Amino acid sequence: MGVYEQGTSNGQTEPVMGHPVYPPPVAFTQPLPAQMQVPPVRAVVPEGCTGQWNASLCGCCSDCDMCCQTCWCPCVTFGQVAEVVDEGQGSCCVQATIYGLLCSVGIPCVYSFMWRQKLRQKFKLERGCCGDFCVHCCCAWCALCQEHRELRSRGLDPSLGWEVAQQTYFRPMAVPTPPGAMLR
Repeated sequence: MGVYEQGTSNGQTEPVMGHPVYPPPVAFTQPLPAQMQVPPVRAVVPEGCTGQWNASLCGCCSDCDMCCQTCWCPCVTFGQVAEVVDEGQGSCCVQATIYGLLCSVGIPCVYSFMWRQKLRQKFKLERGCCGDFCVHCCCAWCALCQEHRELRSRGLDPSLGWEVAQQTYFRPMAVPTPPGAMLR
């Protein structure tokens, strides 16, 4: 007996006044026609997740503007990269300030290498012969340029900020229309 039904003396059930009675669920035994089947939802996997970096560590001069920005104000480059890697959870200004304060005491690599790890995990990139910490300790500016160029090569331009970068990166997938469907 359903929750909203009550039994009678003859074994039949009647709906309780004011409560709807829902029919039992129907089991479908036949699959939907092919044109009506919805394709499975695919996770948005960035293209080029081969484990290889698209941007080389020593390719800083391939983008002179980024190289100059990182050379004169690495905190800006770091803030932009961190905001996009963290998907907007932290702001560029806050990350840049933290990095700038750590630069003033000479230890920015203790913070920046963690963002490189997050970037590698996000795109399943190889670690390389040196660890992330060593790369940021020895070649911090080159590492920041590489991370910035890597994100840009994957469609997430850090200089645009997370809000704009995600709009160009995550494109809605088109829903297939069955043949013969009326379109406006």
